[in-house]
Amino acid sequence: METLLPNRRTADGRYIALKRGMNQLTTGQLRKVLDCSSRGEMVYDTFYYDSQTRLWCALAVGLGLPENFKVTCECGRMTNEWARDIIEFIGSSMNGIQFQINPLKGTPGQFFRDNRPADLETVCRELIVEKQNSDAGSSGVASERTDGLSRPLGAV
Repeated sequence: METLLPNRRTADGRYIALKRGMNQLTTGQLRKVLDCSSRGEMVYDTFYYDSQTRLWCALAVGLGLPENFKVTCECGRMTNEWARDIIEFIGSSMNGIQFQINPLKGTPGQFFRDNRPADLETVCRELIVEKQNSDAGSSGVASERTDGLSRPLGAV
């Protein structure tokens, strides 16, 4: 099993696609993914939701869907297709963006093939650091965006 060095990762299409998809989550949501991944409580391939194991994919875990749709899943009413629609809808609603599921099937590269949990955790940790550094650099005021009134968002 080849481990990609950090500088080689950035050229790997699968690394880029996974990071782009996971970047849709907030820092708190990424931490939730790390927690569930370390306990093996998610699926990493093929499914958004696996009705046999009742486990969800990383994006769904970050959004809190396992807790919010527990009754539906226990009744056997959740399907993989329905899960995909729910992830996109809830992600867009919660995070205020056009949330997209980013499948890796057919994406060239070696990342997220041999040790998916470790690779996912690597991407989540990188994104948490990047988001924290970004937040620290902006000092809590989004000065590059305005509310249309000539003052930055967050300004009084």
